[in-house]
Amino acid sequence: MKPDVTDRAIAITKRIVLGILIVSSFVSLLLVFNYISYTNSTTEQQKYDVLSQTQKAAKEFNKNFSESMSIVDKIANDLSSGVMQKEDIIAKIKSYVNDTSKLKFFGIGVAYLPHNDISDIRRNSPFYFKREKNRYISNNEKFVEIYYVPILRYDSITDANIKIGSVFLDFLLSDILDIMDALDLKKSGYGFILSEKGTFVAHPVNEYNEIKTIFEVAKERDNKNFAKLGKEALKGKSGVLEHSDDLTGQLSWVFYEPIKSLNWALIIVFIKDDIPIDRNYLKNLSIFISLSLLTFFIFGFGLIIRIHKLTTISMVVFTIWTSLLLLGEIAYVLDLSVKYGDFQENETVRVIDRTGVDNYLNKYNRRVEKLCKDTINYIPTGIFFETIEFPNANNVFLSGTVWQRYTTGIHDNIVDRGIIFPEAISDNFVDSYHYKDGNNEVFGWYFRITLRKNFSYKKYPVDRKNLLIRILPRDFKNYIVLQPDLDSYNFTNPNMLPGISEKLEVGGWAMLSSNFAYEMNSYNSNFSLKGFNCREKTPELFFDIKMSRNFLGTIFSGSMPIVVMLAILFILQTITMPGDMGTVARILGPTGSFFFASLLAHVGLRETLAIKDIVYFEFFYILLYMMILYVFFDSVLVARQKGYWLTEFRNDIIPKLLYWPFFLSVLLIVSILMLLV
Repeated sequence: MKPDVTDRAIAITKRIVLGILIVSSFVSLLLVFNYISYTNSTTEQQKYDVLSQTQKAAKEFNKNFSESMSIVDKIANDLSSGVMQKEDIIAKIKSYVNDTSKLKFFGIGVAYLPHNDISDIRRNSPFYFKREKNRYISNNEKFVEIYYVPILRYDSITDANIKIGSVFLDFLLSDILDIMDALDLKKSGYGFILSEKGTFVAHPVNEYNEIKTIFEVAKERDNKNFAKLGKEALKGKSGVLEHSDDLTGQLSWVFYEPIKSLNWALIIVFIKDDIPIDRNYLKNLSIFISLSLLTFFIFGFGLIIRIHKLTTISMVVFTIWTSLLLLGEIAYVLDLSVKYGDFQENETVRVIDRTGVDNYLNKYNRRVEKLCKDTINYIPTGIFFETIEFPNANNVFLSGTVWQRYTTGIHDNIVDRGIIFPEAISDNFVDSYHYKDGNNEVFGWYFRITLRKNFSYKKYPVDRKNLLIRILPRDFKNYIVLQPDLDSYNFTNPNMLPGISEKLEVGGWAMLSSNFAYEMNSYNSNFSLKGFNCREKTPELFFDIKMSRNFLGTIFSGSMPIVVMLAILFILQTITMPGDMGTVARILGPTGSFFFASLLAHVGLRETLAIKDIVYFEFFYILLYMMILYVFFDSVLVARQKGYWLTEFRNDIIPKLLYWPFFLSVLLIVSILMLLV
């Protein structure tokens, strides 16, 4: 044993290492358990909540349908038996309805031959009772005739019962969808109902209703899960399916529950991206888990090599091991920064397939029709980007093509056709093409625009950009909502970059995703337009492009000169001679040169970014300045004739061994504070 290390110091060091090892292992296990428990419990709780809502909605539908159907049965029996006469029908229906006032059906009617099988005619029957007489019904409203019972009379000639009419039950599609709208399915979830034959009864995509079956859609999409869902649901079963959409890449739960009174099935689709997991909480947990594991591996290795004995070889090996682990932890922090990118959480709703678009717009449309009895002009709009450039820190230049489809007989009142980018500081539109296709008239424009965006460079060079591009109709007078023309794209999966040219490259940036989105915008003015109150909150269309900087190349090229300077500084520190003041002069020259060289590079970085805030990469230079002072002051202390214990202990070994761990520890703290907090 060397004379400069006492037995007491060895014993104390061993206890400290062992204590830290035990505490760090316990904390690591506790945090990992908390991470797994939180993610699992949040996911399972959301799954349970949606399942409970699905079951509750199915019961509500079943109650509404079965009680309404019982009224129809009574009316049909009374008319068939002759107990009820025609003049008593309306009064009798009213009396039955008054006993069940909470029912949500639209109407009950009686129709006699020859018009009893023609829906539009029999709804005008004098024996048709509306539950809400003065209710406004738009031209786009659809009726769902869920139940039909024939009225029979005995025919003495044929000695058989013959059909003389029918009693039928009407629901409005919007009333059925309102029940599903009340479910808490977050931003993107939706529901639909299947008939006993698999036909869509109430689906967000109106073209599916009463026309297509779930099996036809499954065949079109080559989706075996959808076919399986249809078979299971129509057997009267209930359950949950895990579903991955090949077109959009979305993962979802599909809940199915029977509506027993009609042998129908209620289907609820919940998109897993909408699970309300607190990303900041998971990010913080990940940081603490990694730090506790870092501590465990550092001191666990120290215990293995018996660092408590404080031999020179064990201290050197321990320092190298610690530096490598710190470097790995910094890399992990960079990875966390990319994973938990700082894209702003806002009220935008991603719409990446036809169902998502129709579900969102139909909800809005039903609200407008009920509150304002107004008609909205929906105009299919698409966009394709050919160029994206960043001429300076806060501007982005874009070029490409935008198009719109107008339908004759629906959009005739819209004279000023086209779109605008309201955030553009300069724009240029050129007519590209115009043609008619049946009832559709298609316009295309080539555009070149420059947008002003407040990008954050705090995390440079591991920053990300979110180009949320706002698109508005040129005609502001008419009530227009732009609708993504998804049929014009070969794919809509955001990760496959729909709407982005395959040849488009943005220097130094990687494209992550692109998709359409809606955000509800509120106006605090009516712009002196009549009837603008309904448009106070209007869904505005956005095209969202997410990008990540290729930070590895930037960090490598920018940090290599700094790493070389740090290495030379370390070599200079190792050759300092105790009691030799000439050492200070030999170190002062290189350290001064390094300082001015790094200062010029630092200033050049700020001029390139042209920003006021301090960015993450600047701390590489700031830490280099600090290490220059570290080496210089250490050399001064070593060169003194009367040294200190710290510098005299084994020829200044402690400051030399602390050089890299100290630098990397400070860089780790800065990385966590700048990138993750």
